[in-house]
Amino acid sequence: MLFHTLLAGVSIIMGSHFLGSFFGKANLAGLYSSTLSFALALITLAASLTMIKPTAQIMALALLFPPATWATLIQDLSLREAGHQGFSLNRVAKDPANPTKVQYLDGYLYIVFFIVQIVSFSVGTYLVERHLWGVTRNFERIEASSDVAVRCTKLSKTYLGKRRWYLPFSRKGKTVVAVDKFDLEVKKGSVTFLLGPNGGGKTTTLKCIAGMVSMDTGSQLELNEAGVIFGVCPQANVFWQGLTVQQHLKIWRNLKTAADEDTTADDDDVVAECDLLEKVNAPARTLSGGQMRKLQLAISFVGGSKVCCIDEASSGLVCLYSFLPLD
Repeated sequence: MLFHTLLAGVSIIMGSHFLGSFFGKANLAGLYSSTLSFALALITLAASLTMIKPTAQIMALALLFPPATWATLIQDLSLREAGHQGFSLNRVAKDPANPTKVQYLDGYLYIVFFIVQIVSFSVGTYLVERHLWGVTRNFERIEASSDVAVRCTKLSKTYLGKRRWYLPFSRKGKTVVAVDKFDLEVKKGSVTFLLGPNGGGKTTTLKCIAGMVSMDTGSQLELNEAGVIFGVCPQANVFWQGLTVQQHLKIWRNLKTAADEDTTADDDDVVAECDLLEKVNAPARTLSGGQMRKLQLAISFVGGSKVCCIDEASSGLVCLYSFLPLD
């Protein structure tokens, strides 16, 4: 029975991941997934209580939906307990005293159903995530001898209008052109700033260059082949609250280099430059707002990043030299 419970837990988790992959916001994904799972379990339980004999409908629900499978399993366990019998892989025989009470599914079918659900929902989650949210980064390479690090030609990004999540049949919102035929050339060793009002497309431009969002057709992006390793510092800090500063840097360094380069020595330099030496072994949740921003900057620099896209670099930071006496 322990094995059945473990399989049921994994199956329900994968089913929730599959449902959540259709939503762009985590809060909505959690709300809809939990509500639908609970509703399916109640429907299956109600059907099992009103139907005298096992039916194809109950078997179909148990095959397709993990909550339904779990609810049916609990019902069969209750039946065995009522007859003072332990759970087994074989279907319980009819009780002469209560001939209408029979087990809905054989015990081994639950194992088969759970395994099928785990595999199918895992594959389905991957396909949905890849189709709806996957970003294909298309760019051309510039020769390493060139002094150009990044070149954008007619960079455009259009966000299509969406319907409100609570009004699925409402009219779509207005289409927004965030970036319109933007040209940019960044030289090696230079620092380039994008200035503009709120909503001017600065963040969208950085996301397109970093490969976080796709560009419109006709946009062209060129990267120097010696600087393909990117560092990205988004507006919102992205941390694992329980991991230390050093652990964050190690994880992101390994992700960037994929063990092709030994850049461990660079970690100490990055920590020192970002003024995090005293917090190197501190968990991320204990850092102040400014220190969290410094850690996000360090993550973008670590791993030998040749190009860094920093969004709102000074947000939450105090200038390191603001308190030094003037000569």
